[in-house]
Amino acid sequence: CWKCGRSIEPDMEQYFCVCGVVQPPLEHRSFFQIFGIKEDFDIDLKYLNEKYRKLQVILHPDKYSQKSDTERGFSERHSSLVNEAYNTLLKPLSRGLYILHLKGEDLEKEVQVETEFLGEIMELNESVIEAEDINALRSIETSTNKIVNNLIDEISHNFKDKNTNSAKENLLKLKYLLNVAEKIQ
Repeated sequence: CWKCGRSIEPDMEQYFCVCGVVQPPLEHRSFFQIFGIKEDFDIDLKYLNEKYRKLQVILHPDKYSQKSDTERGFSERHSSLVNEAYNTLLKPLSRGLYILHLKGEDLEKEVQVETEFLGEIMELNESVIEAEDINALRSIETSTNKIVNNLIDEISHNFKDKNTNSAKENLLKLKYLLNVAEKIQ
């Protein structure tokens, strides 16, 4: 412990010493380890949300406003890491990209999407631009959401089957489709 000098077990979820002070974050922990969940594309989002709230309650910097600069600084670093981990794991695209990152893989290199798919994306974008009313946009949104959900299922299977190349290709497709969904919004 930085304050009392006690030896602290290298527990992955160790935030406090028995003396009660916040310890420095273990920088080598993955985002999955921060939340105490298995490194997997399919995660329990309800558990993630609950754990996030619990961690923010105990680590939020506001709770340490009257503590030492050191403890306040550790709290800020923990809180920042928890926020970054939560925001990354919450969404399928960022979660998949993070899993690839942990495996030393890069989505932007070595992966290309078929020309046919890019043509479909162009058509979808044109449909969004040319939509005459809210009902037309809702129809495009519904069909896009179905494609997105099917792609997320495929990505899940890709990771389960340890098929990194297909996961990369499908994550890139998901990225394009989410851009279309954002334009619809």
